[in-house]
Amino acid sequence: MKEYLNLKEILMKLTDNEKVDLFNSIEYIRRNDFSILIKAIIDNPEIHLSDIRNLYFKNEKINALRTKVKKILHLIDDLLLKHKFFVELPIQYDRTYHLIELKKKLLLAEILFIRGLSLLAVDYIDKIISKANKFEFFDIVAACKKSKLYFLIRRIEGQLIEKLSDEIKEYQLKNTLFEKARSYYYKSVLGSPAYRAKFNTEENLKRILNELEEDFKFTKSFRIFNYALMIDVANTNCHTNPIVYEKKYKKILQLQKNYACLNEPIQISTTLLNLARANIYNYNFAKAIELIRNAKPQLIASPLNKAIVIEQQFLTLYFFGQKYMPYFQKLDSFVWEGILKNLNADKIRYYQACIHFIDGKFTDSLFVLSDLPHLNKHKDDWNVAIRILRVLCLIELDKTDETDLEIESLRKHVERVKRELRVDPRAERIVKCLVSLSQHSYNYKKLLKSHAKHVDALTSAEIDMRWKILSPEMIVFHEWLLAKLDSKPYDHVQVMVKQKKRFDEEFSKAFLPLEQDADTIESL
Repeated sequence: MKEYLNLKEILMKLTDNEKVDLFNSIEYIRRNDFSILIKAIIDNPEIHLSDIRNLYFKNEKINALRTKVKKILHLIDDLLLKHKFFVELPIQYDRTYHLIELKKKLLLAEILFIRGLSLLAVDYIDKIISKANKFEFFDIVAACKKSKLYFLIRRIEGQLIEKLSDEIKEYQLKNTLFEKARSYYYKSVLGSPAYRAKFNTEENLKRILNELEEDFKFTKSFRIFNYALMIDVANTNCHTNPIVYEKKYKKILQLQKNYACLNEPIQISTTLLNLARANIYNYNFAKAIELIRNAKPQLIASPLNKAIVIEQQFLTLYFFGQKYMPYFQKLDSFVWEGILKNLNADKIRYYQACIHFIDGKFTDSLFVLSDLPHLNKHKDDWNVAIRILRVLCLIELDKTDETDLEIESLRKHVERVKRELRVDPRAERIVKCLVSLSQHSYNYKKLLKSHAKHVDALTSAEIDMRWKILSPEMIVFHEWLLAKLDSKPYDHVQVMVKQKKRFDEEFSKAFLPLEQDADTIESL
């Protein structure tokens, strides 16, 4: 048995102090049978495993004894690494755990080589390479190949040296290409909004995705392929083609579940949350809730991740028109506890302003909207939405003079922003409606008569003009306007029911894939 021979070799190389530590570890876990086996080997290094069985373990099968040997080897591995060379760190992710374990094993191989056990060290190296390839740790494989070459340099001939040298270069290149893919992902998806806008041009994205496709063909790395898919989906317009958007996330989830190099619980849970969001864009609220529920167990250990999950639950139920308040209250507590700060805290406060508006508490809504400094920095979307909601609150409070000033300020703001940034066409049309409403002294019937094109555009299925779910426009402007025409209050639940019905009956037809998109879906 190879493990038994390895155990004998290692035991003979342990120092006296290490042997004491080993026996103390065994005593701690109360495995007297381990101590008997080890003492038998130390007392007689030439003893066979079958002899140990006959002397000390007559009632056990040989396979049970082999299991003991393997467990003792694991104990010694940990002893050698923890004794001087390794400080334990808290492990949160499976891939991280495997990475650390492989690095520990590589260090152990170096220790064995230093102790004169070069062939045993090579045996360890080969096992590390096998597992590192499974998880696509190319840097670990390259390091192992280097160590192997060093361990065997005096034992092998030139041809094998050349082969190992070429393999080292190959894995170093694979690692470089992987790092490039990761860098592209960080720049394209995780960079600041301004940087992403410059980086994610149509031409640059096409170049990047073509590069990553070629790199995948060379490396066969599914981690690189995964980054390519995530860059692609992050730059897919979820509003203009939600069907393809959802299909792409399903492909990513399938990939992550099928390959060990990607099968990490925290990563899969994050993808489940993104897929839940994709289902919200398609008004599949029940499916979104199910996906969030499946993602939750792996994420709630971190307070911030828990807050993200609960925010997703809140948004799903808010746009579903269901019981969202318990989730908002949890989010509110996260703000007060300091778990959510700055921009994230401002978003929760904005949700609160919308809830106040729905409940008819317009003064409270205005109060919350007056103190959102971090959201107001987003001049092209959130800032405009905040200003529009503020106007609606003032109209509801019948503060005509203040409303006129606020609308004029909003109009000027949009004109300024348009010089530097793209303003959502729907938001622009809403501002035009408000300006016209101000000019007609808030006579809604006159507005509808003289500027019907504005209202018709906002209620249409046109991509640029239709209301977008999960956008900052959480109070649907045209529905509020139609309610005012009928002298009725804004009914959030009925509005959400209506939006889902319209999506199912009208809008979803507008999202039937074009021919090229149908090919994309088929390939996925």
